[in-house]
Amino acid sequence: MVLYPFVMCAFVWFVSRVRAKDRKKVCALIMILASAVELAAAVNLVLCDLRGGAVGVCELPAVGGLGLHFMYSGFRGIFGVLTAFAWFVTALFSYEYMKNDANVIKYDIFNLLTLGATMGIFYAADLFTLFFFFEIMSFTSFVWVAHRRTREALYAAGTYLGIAIAGGMAILMGLFIVHGVLGTLSFETMYENAVMVMSNGSKGGVTWLYVAAGCMFVGFGAKAGAFPVHVWLPLSYTEAPAPAAALLSAILSKTGVFGILLVTLDVLPMQGSWGAFILMTGIVTMVLGGIRGVTSGNLKTTLAYSSMSQIGFILTGVGMQSLLAEYLRLAAGAAPADGGTFGEITKVFGMAVNGTCLHMLNHSLVKLVLFMAAGVIFAQVGSYELNQVRGFGRKKPFLMAVFVLAAAGVGGIPFLNGYVSKTLLHESIAEYGALLAVSAGSPVQPMLSATAAMMRVVEGLFLFSGGLTVAYMTKLFVVLFVEKNTDKKVQEAYEAKKDYASLGSRLAIGVCALPIPLIGVLPDLVAK
Repeated sequence: MVLYPFVMCAFVWFVSRVRAKDRKKVCALIMILASAVELAAAVNLVLCDLRGGAVGVCELPAVGGLGLHFMYSGFRGIFGVLTAFAWFVTALFSYEYMKNDANVIKYDIFNLLTLGATMGIFYAADLFTLFFFFEIMSFTSFVWVAHRRTREALYAAGTYLGIAIAGGMAILMGLFIVHGVLGTLSFETMYENAVMVMSNGSKGGVTWLYVAAGCMFVGFGAKAGAFPVHVWLPLSYTEAPAPAAALLSAILSKTGVFGILLVTLDVLPMQGSWGAFILMTGIVTMVLGGIRGVTSGNLKTTLAYSSMSQIGFILTGVGMQSLLAEYLRLAAGAAPADGGTFGEITKVFGMAVNGTCLHMLNHSLVKLVLFMAAGVIFAQVGSYELNQVRGFGRKKPFLMAVFVLAAAGVGGIPFLNGYVSKTLLHESIAEYGALLAVSAGSPVQPMLSATAAMMRVVEGLFLFSGGLTVAYMTKLFVVLFVEKNTDKKVQEAYEAKKDYASLGSRLAIGVCALPIPLIGVLPDLVAK
């Protein structure tokens, strides 16, 4: 699954050189076929796991000196399927959207390279393998941002690449430190070694692990779009072609979150002070992205800031996991009176874990729909400015239906997917705050990295950010589907467009929109 896209990339390049007639169309069809095969392979791997088949660790020895190692887990399997699915639907969408693009073959080649690199990240068994493919992904996706070759696109691409290089160097420094302190980069042994360093009371070792985690946060946080290393995100998402922007938001941002999750779980396990840092970073990212989304006057830029805000929600969940893990550790070693809350803490910890993972999935589905819908509008209007696209969606029931599903889903409206994940995240915050209030005066409470007052502020900002999400999505809905364009002739032309999207484009968007209500109505089935 990791190597196959690289092989198909070489095949696309070869076809583009030997076939002169209809080579754009042929290469686009190869791209669709390759992503379909990748999706089938990802699904088959998950089914093999569910049937109890062997899905162990495999390696490519001597690559980079340390070799490349890959492993499977349920979480990796889910995001492997999600990645392949996102590439398939965007390839289907791109067939029509980019058919007249002069650089479409180059786009397809780098699209396949990025797919292989992304798969390498999600199936990495150690930090070196993850870093190896993370750097490949950064350089191949850079071409997406520069694709249009306009002055704005090249500036955005330069910013993207500069931050990616700086972030990569920071991750590499973190790898050196982790290997020096823990003696391993393997995820299977890293956790045990980190716990051993912490239990031995080695303050120097723990301090260096915090330094390593901080270095890696710079690189992974930049890819996720976390504050303060988010500066590349709005312009890059705006300048990249719509299918590429959909992948940047839906999948590539999750590789950054995936890296932060691994650092939190394996490098600094059960360290509440690190969790408090991630939580505060998530809150700032969430609020800042929401405010900028409300004030933006560009459709695609609003969606970019929306992505930043939703990443903040996810990072909030990651921070809550770390804080609750600290509480579990302390409660497990406390007196029986304090240990009596152990079961309740475990329940709240499960809320944070499930809410984080589910919101990662939900955000990916929603942003695939919204960015492809924005691409449909751009293909007809030639602009993302709200004053230009105003009224385009009137009398277009399909576009309105998928947009409403996605916008309401990310807004956390009941019976849709975002309601489930955001409720779980909110409940983990509220319940944790209640546990802190109850534990006041106990031997455990002074050792915790958060206070009840702090969690009340976090809960308030969480709810405020949820309101901001509804506000900017309502703004986009009103502009596109309620208001009329100030130019009457332009509005008449918009309403007369009935063939604004091809069958393939509608199918790609519709398939992504379908799980939004299903997850909201059947959350227990999805969780299982």
